[in-house]
Amino acid sequence: MTMLLTDITRQRLGSQSKKTRLKLSMEYIEANYERPLSLQEIADAVFMSKAHFLRQFKKQFTVTPHQYLTHCRLRAARYLLAHSDVSVTEIVFASGFRNRSAFSRMFRQHCDCSPIEYRIQCQQNGHQIAD
Repeated sequence: MTMLLTDITRQRLGSQSKKTRLKLSMEYIEANYERPLSLQEIADAVFMSKAHFLRQFKKQFTVTPHQYLTHCRLRAARYLLAHSDVSVTEIVFASGFRNRSAFSRMFRQHCDCSPIEYRIQCQQNGHQIAD
């Protein structure tokens, strides 16, 4: 049964344009950012080879799938920091990162402040967040 569904899905996606499949890959990342995702898994989800998928994604969106995944994770983390009192450690794992130090380094690199500083700024500014 699973094989039949995979064949049907492959036929449907095979007839879709590359742009449509690449858009579907973005939606796949957005729906699954909170768990570990490999390039192979994302490429498989849209029935493309890993190398071809990587080239086409970068060409279409000017970022790599990994960069887009990081963007999605950071967006989720920023939202949680601004709109909840959940601990930073819980936010790390809820947004798909695997350790706090890597998350903090990435967050600072992209947001020019620490997660705690961001939360304080949001509280002072009425929870306004940047995308």
